[in-house]
Amino acid sequence: MSDLRLFNLKKANLETKTKLDKHALQAIISAHGEVLLGITVIANDLNITDNPTEKVETLGYDENFRLTIIEYRSGKFGGVVSKGLMFLDYIANNQGKIKSLVNEKLGYDKGKQINYAPRLVIIGEDFNKYDEYAIKQMPYIVELLKYQLFEKQTLVLEKIYQSKNTYGEAKLSSDLINQIRDFTLSLGDEVCEEISTSFICFRKIKAFAYLLIQDGLTLSILQKGKYKQYQVRQQKDIAKVEDLIEQSYDEN
Repeated sequence: MSDLRLFNLKKANLETKTKLDKHALQAIISAHGEVLLGITVIANDLNITDNPTEKVETLGYDENFRLTIIEYRSGKFGGVVSKGLMFLDYIANNQGKIKSLVNEKLGYDKGKQINYAPRLVIIGEDFNKYDEYAIKQMPYIVELLKYQLFEKQTLVLEKIYQSKNTYGEAKLSSDLINQIRDFTLSLGDEVCEEISTSFICFRKIKAFAYLLIQDGLTLSILQKGKYKQYQVRQQKDIAKVEDLIEQSYDEN
């Protein structure tokens, strides 16, 4: 997997790397999950199964209210991928119990907005080919993020694998929709799209653009922390927003 180097121009040296233990990494995500991942944390170390020793390290939901499990790995090997996939299986087969748990944490009004087809995000020092092989055998949304910490103050997160580039089935199709999808997905291998009945969400680690498909087409693009909307009615409208989509991809 890739190995980043940060060179400090002022000091004229390479910044040293520091390892984080799982609890320190969990604390960072708990405090800054929305900024780093676009994920709102519901709870840490939550028991969702009948086995009291099996705990989800972090449970949350993303920008599209999809339930998300976050697990953490120390080192390049370990059983965290299998553990995470087991939790996805359990949620799929015990939706009533999980909904009750989430409603208890969030309240009924917020809980009913949650999409219970969950994602799994695993954050670790590194991963190996066996992790990717195990994930490919399962029909779930799984992402592997590698972290690197420099000088105990700069945290870098890199998406190095995702099980799918597209999830959800497009109910509506047109030349305009397909052109926007093709262009946005072509920006990088780490871009994925989530398709619902009313929108398509494009994201890397976090969402950076939405294509709204109600009452015509509207592109909602993240710019300097806020979404700005652009109507797309004809071919020339796409040409006007492609640079903005790419800029949002680069900045977010």
